[in-house]
Amino acid sequence: MLELYGRRVLIMHGDTLCTDDAGYQAFRAKVHKPWLQTLFLALPLFVRKRIAARMRANSKEANSSKSLAIMDVNQNAVVSAMEKTSGAMADSRAYPSPGST
Repeated sequence: MLELYGRRVLIMHGDTLCTDDAGYQAFRAKVHKPWLQTLFLALPLFVRKRIAARMRANSKEANSSKSLAIMDVNQNAVVSAMEKTSGAMADSRAYPSPGST
């Protein structure tokens, strides 16, 4: 939360709001564990690059069979995040109504 031009603004990575994609949320919970990040960063760079390339390929394959609605932000999660920050401003252009795009 920060104040920008006199308004409270919440800046966050939108993937936390993609709550309908249970598989991605499970993956995200794992890769954000500090011990796993420490272990990963201890690997040689060439190994990390190979792992990252394989993970990108797996992600692309998995996403090809998912609906766009599942991979998009959940409107209720957006509202909940805004309510938790009590007064943050939402840019409605960032979260168009379903079917408007």
